[in-house]
Amino acid sequence: MKKHLFFVTGNTGKVRSLRNIIKDLGSDIVVEQIKYKYPEIKDDEKIETVAKLGANYCYKKFGKDVIVTDVGLFIDALKGFPGINTNFVLKKIGVKGLIKLMKGVRNRKAEFRLALGYAGRKGSKIFFASVHGKIAEKPVGRRGFGFDPIFVLDGQKKTFAQDPTLRDKYGPFRICVNKFITWYEKELAKK
Repeated sequence: MKKHLFFVTGNTGKVRSLRNIIKDLGSDIVVEQIKYKYPEIKDDEKIETVAKLGANYCYKKFGKDVIVTDVGLFIDALKGFPGINTNFVLKKIGVKGLIKLMKGVRNRKAEFRLALGYAGRKGSKIFFASVHGKIAEKPVGRRGFGFDPIFVLDGQKKTFAQDPTLRDKYGPFRICVNKFITWYEKELAKK
């Protein structure tokens, strides 16, 4: 019997990445996308809270095992800005706007955080991962999404948009999915 999981997101690129990671892990979980814009409830400054509340909301709405993700780019020199408001900031000023804010700033350290929220028959659970890097001097690369054109992973020279395989191999999405699939398969085996 196939195991179905529903990823609530408008981003088909994320769904494709999820399917690739699941395939790499040798799992037979079938991922289906639910294109739906759920309310992002921000009770505090943690992406984990946004993911948990989003997953619970979507499970209640659809009645299926769902996952959602929330990301944040936390830039040291900007005291953690844009943080949990990364998506909003990207829509308003884009990566070019973030680069403008960083003009003349030497400390370009940043942390890319991701929380994956699950809600379903097995209750609810949050998976968290983060990676460190820096903000590029200018947007570089055309592949990827969000802030990929300006994020350079520690130890690398290219942005995630220049080389999406870096994001797919070492990014927090892969780390969270690995943790989630390991947990989910154990939970499903319990029945």
